[in-house]
Amino acid sequence: MKRRLRILVSVLFFLSIGACAGKPAVVEQWADPSGQVIEKASYRIVFEPLKKGGKSFRTFSLTLENKTAAEIEIDWNQTRYVHNQNISGGFVFAGIGPEDTKAGTIPADKVGGGETFQREIAPQRLLAFATMRDKSVAPGQSGINAGPVPEGRNGIALVLRMKGRQIRENLAVNIGRGE
Repeated sequence: MKRRLRILVSVLFFLSIGACAGKPAVVEQWADPSGQVIEKASYRIVFEPLKKGGKSFRTFSLTLENKTAAEIEIDWNQTRYVHNQNISGGFVFAGIGPEDTKAGTIPADKVGGGETFQREIAPQRLLAFATMRDKSVAPGQSGINAGPVPEGRNGIALVLRMKGRQIRENLAVNIGRGE
């Protein structure tokens, strides 16, 4: 009898621990500021993290508004992802292949005078392969996808070319978790 009582108490104890522990709550990421803007006489740049329906940031939006009549080029081969003030590789986006990133032959994007350019970009080092069963990305998406952006200061060391000059601009946001 005592043995059965001990077993029953043990089972109830472990069941109550399991019920209390449960699955940890998924905490949503936040960004401060929500995006960064650089405004110059020749151009306006906007850099902001994107969640795309999830709780974690996975990509960034980069917008370049050319305020001049001259063409501005974005040099993707020299542009870098920066995490906590450390260079952490380049950026990737739809339309380029792994061979371009390895060889450093990503074609520059050219923004004509008076035009606005926008692209969704992801840090190359955060890419991951998602299987069909992986529901953490998005329903029905498998293959190579951007992984979650880590907490801390996340930014871009952007390299532009305009009228034969190279221009470097740094934009960043702080990413955190919590309320």
